[in-house]
Amino acid sequence: MNAPIIAFRADASVDIGLGHVMRCLTLASVLQENGARCHFLCRDLPGHLAATIRARGVECHLLPAADAPEDDGTTAHSRWLGVSSKRDAAQSREVLDRLSPDWLVVDHYALDATWERATRPDGARLLVVDDLANRPHECEILLDQNLGRDARDYTGLVEDRCALLIGPTYALLRPEFAAHRAASLARRKAHRLAHILVSLGGVDRDDVTSRVLDTLAACPLPADSRITVVLGPSAPAREPVARRAAQMPVPTKLCIGADNMAAMMTESDLAIGAGGSTSWERCCQGLPTLLAVLAENQAPAAKALAEAGAAIRFGDASDPVKGLADAMQVASDPDSLAAMAGRAAGLVDGLGANRVMTEMEAYEIGVRRAHSEDAEPVYFWRYADGAARHYRASSVPSLEDHTRWFAAALDDPSRVLLITTWRGKDVGHVRLDLDLNAQDRATISICLNPAIRGGGRSVAILNAALRHGSDLGLRSYRAEIHEDNVASRRLFQQSGFSEIGCEGPFRQYLAKFPVPPAFAPATDRSMELQ
Repeated sequence: MNAPIIAFRADASVDIGLGHVMRCLTLASVLQENGARCHFLCRDLPGHLAATIRARGVECHLLPAADAPEDDGTTAHSRWLGVSSKRDAAQSREVLDRLSPDWLVVDHYALDATWERATRPDGARLLVVDDLANRPHECEILLDQNLGRDARDYTGLVEDRCALLIGPTYALLRPEFAAHRAASLARRKAHRLAHILVSLGGVDRDDVTSRVLDTLAACPLPADSRITVVLGPSAPAREPVARRAAQMPVPTKLCIGADNMAAMMTESDLAIGAGGSTSWERCCQGLPTLLAVLAENQAPAAKALAEAGAAIRFGDASDPVKGLADAMQVASDPDSLAAMAGRAAGLVDGLGANRVMTEMEAYEIGVRRAHSEDAEPVYFWRYADGAARHYRASSVPSLEDHTRWFAAALDDPSRVLLITTWRGKDVGHVRLDLDLNAQDRATISICLNPAIRGGGRSVAILNAALRHGSDLGLRSYRAEIHEDNVASRRLFQQSGFSEIGCEGPFRQYLAKFPVPPAFAPATDRSMELQ
């Protein structure tokens, strides 16, 4: 099967900032590492990131710059497009028709369901990344990674069939944040304010950074403290910030276009930052934060982070550094730093991009009825390790005995044997033992092709089988799992099963689905079926 093609529509500019493109680029990198081919469609705006996208090995198609700015007022942020929504849809569709993508990912506050209907390529699925919950969408998946958001916020804005991925467990972070997480959390045990990281977004067009440095210069910092300031290469205030950094009473380093933020956060004791996607990076590192709100859309998540004790919020629209000195006084207390670090780290683990990829791949998983030719591959999947320790049988049957059993099971009206497929390959076997006294109940078991294990897809495979069972009228499922099979137990728990008892070494699980189960919930690669 050909590699899936994923197209992204997102923009960066001096007005928009960098966050939309950067988080999409994170998802694109994970998808490409798993065999997809990704393309970005970006408007040629001042501060676009086409070079950055291409440097990451991802294709970028620049839509033409507008002769004059257009704002058709279709959304609250329509001015960000630079052209009318209709023109953008036509220009985007021209590129998409050439690409024929399997998925279109849209991360743009200026676009809504009208644009999505006009632009969606034939046969393509659509994923929308949103933070606002203020306009309708027509998509298969909607991702809102913000703390404090609730699925009910999208009631009436998306169709019932839309899978909602809500909360920072789905935050799109580059892999280096998860890689640095353990070292960063270990640093937090010191709870000492020695290194302050100031990062107020890649653009910071109003130069709030210089005002933050003015405030820090007047604060009683430890004698051995130091400050690191990060700005993007398109930030208009690079020179004023450099001059202010050189005048600071403590060593202050300015970094332009830093590509090692995870390491910089790991080496820091406190961050002064803006809301937005960087909030989740800081949480993943357990980095205590004094949080400024520099854009209206950042306010709800900033409020939720402060209420969760993961950050201290300061400033307002009239004075973005108001209250910073008081917040610094609180942050100088070791106990306050420790409390913020622990609460922040509990919100984000850095695996959100993999979870979103799993959700997308769930749409590629098919389910078919098994036939006699499946007996041999299922045998080798089931007994790949040469043992039967996780099954009730005390020994591994011969292939001949298994084939006879398989043939009998295919003819048994109380059993349904299924094969799950992914990208044209058989990847799993699911058995449903029907309760003939209650037509909506069954006992379920699963085994995976060893070639697919460890790829983060087991939850999606099981949920595909559950959705097929729902089509058969099943609403209640039981499962028996050996207590030593920890990965399988986690798999079923993540798909909505609850432990209800045990029988010898076998744990009993139950799940009831009044409606077909949603697409795969959060999972990670450490929880794969063994």
